[in-house]
Amino acid sequence: MDKQKAIEIVKRYKAEIEPWINPTAVYLYGSYSRDEAREDSDIDVAVVVSDLKADWLAIMPQLWKAGWKVSSLIEPVLINEAHPSPLYEAVRRDGVAV
Repeated sequence: MDKQKAIEIVKRYKAEIEPWINPTAVYLYGSYSRDEAREDSDIDVAVVVSDLKADWLAIMPQLWKAGWKVSSLIEPVLINEAHPSPLYEAVRRDGVAV
């Protein structure tokens, strides 16, 4: 799979989660965003929310289930924009906003 196909999968994933999580941004990051993906690579997806008011532990299984509906390769992470982290900075710098 190439980067463009991964982006299309992330777009479908974003459409799946938008109605209930309302992310401020969704990024493809990792090997696909860097054009370094191999045959066995997963699709790293960062879901950014403005301020996480809900229980993170309750949301993560829902993000995974939504991913499975679209592609078993999706590996989501949830990022709280209100609490910046080194991962978030790397995703913003190197990822592809979808």
